[in-house]
Amino acid sequence: MMKKYLNVMLLSSLLVIPVPVHAEEPLEKPRSLDDRVHEVLDHYCMSDDTVAISYYNTVSRETYKLNDDTYMFAASTYKLPLNMYYYMKQNAGELNDDSMINGYRLADAHYLSIVNSDNDSSEALMNGLGSYKTYKDLMMTTFGDDYYRDISHADPILYQDNDYPAGFLMNVLQYLYTHQADFPELLGYMSSPDQINAVAKTIPEEITVYQKQGWYTNVNTVAEIVMADQPYLAVILIDDPNGNSVNALANLNSTIYAYAQEAAAYMRSVVPGTKARKTSVKTSKTEGMTRLHIQIDLFKILVFYGTIVLLLVDIVLVIRSIRNQ
Repeated sequence: MMKKYLNVMLLSSLLVIPVPVHAEEPLEKPRSLDDRVHEVLDHYCMSDDTVAISYYNTVSRETYKLNDDTYMFAASTYKLPLNMYYYMKQNAGELNDDSMINGYRLADAHYLSIVNSDNDSSEALMNGLGSYKTYKDLMMTTFGDDYYRDISHADPILYQDNDYPAGFLMNVLQYLYTHQADFPELLGYMSSPDQINAVAKTIPEEITVYQKQGWYTNVNTVAEIVMADQPYLAVILIDDPNGNSVNALANLNSTIYAYAQEAAAYMRSVVPGTKARKTSVKTSKTEGMTRLHIQIDLFKILVFYGTIVLLLVDIVLVIRSIRNQ
C-alpha cells in the first residue's frame, strides 16, 4: 500500500511543470499629436493662425482640433460636399447621370470636378443650386452638425468667398464615412490614382485613402478618409504667405498618419481585444494568435494548479497511511 501511494505521489510531482506565462508590457504612450504638429510648424517657421486641423479616429473616438472653427480658404475641398449633395439627389431619384446641369452632363461633371479638380464644371454644379448664399446654406444645413446647421453662427465671410471651417469639412467627412454605401462612385474617384493632386503621396500605397485636395497660390488643403487599421478622418487647411504650404501639408499629413498608427498600436497594447478594421488581414491574424496564446496560457495555469492540488492530496494520503501502520 505504501509503495502504491509513493508511486502516485511521484507521478503527480512529474506533472508539476513550471509554466511560463506570456505577459507583454504595454507600449510607451506616443507623444501627443499637438506636440508633433507644432514641431512641423516650427520647422517651417509658421504660426498657428496659418493652419487649421481637425482629426478624428473612428475607433478610439480620439479628436484633435487646431483652429477648427476658424474660416479659412478651402480651395478645391469645397468640391467634396458639393458633389455629395448632387449624389444624394441622384440617390433620391431627383436626378440621374444624364441630367444636364448648366451645360454639363451630371456624370461627366462629377468626374471632372473630383478627379480633374476642374473649376468650370464645379461652378456649373454650384450655380445649379441657386445663388451663392443658397448654395452655402445648403452645404451647411445638409452636412453640418448642430452648430453649423444654425446659420446664425456663420461668419459673414462664408458668403463672400470660398471659406469653410475645418470643423465643418470634418462633418462632411464623417457623413461620407458613415454613408459610404451611398457614394461608391465618389469614393472610387477620391481614391483614383488619376486624381490630380498638389501634394506627393505621403501615406503608404497599400493604405486606401479617400481624398480631396485643393491648392491656390499660398493655400494647400486636404480632406481625407484614411482606411488604416483604425480608420481616421483628417482635414488640413494651410494658408502660408511665406510659400511653405505645399511642404508643410505633406509633412503634416505624414505626421498625422504616423501618430495614428502609433496610437492604435498603443491602444491595442493596453486594451486587449481592441478592434481593428476587418479588412486588415495582417492585424486580424496577429490578434487571433494573441487570443490563442492567452487561451493556451490559461489552460497551462489550470493544469499547474490542478497538479498542485493532486500532489497535496497524495501527501495527505501517504501521511495517513504511515500513521495507520
